[in-house]
Formats: sequence, structure tokens, C-alpha cells
Amino acid sequence: MAQLTTKELGSIADALVSEQMKINKAEHYASQVSDPALKAEFEKERDLHAGHFARLYALL
Repeated sequence: MAQLTTKELGSIADALVSEQMKINKAEHYASQVSDPALKAEFEKERDLHAGHFARLYALL
């Protein structure tokens, strides 16, 4: 794999922070709702962003 530039590393770091915030928000919202269908949607969203986070992290 080619070595990443400082700018690329910064962009990946920014994307990781963004994905982590989305994961945290989805977890928070899932914990606040009582409707099982809505809770499942927030958990699905959390899992989607967790996958994004993992793929970005693997680039490092």
C-alpha cells in the first residue's frame, strides 16, 4: 500500500471523528425511544456508521 500524505491522513482523521459522532448520536437516540421499530432503525444506522469507521480505520 502506498504511504499516505499528511493531507490524506488528516482527511481520514476528520472522517473518523465524524463517523464516531454519528455512531454516538445513533446510540443515544436508540436508547431514548420506546418504539421497537424506531429503535431498530437507529441501531441499523449505528451499525452502518460503525462499518464506515472500521473501513476508514483500516486505511491507517
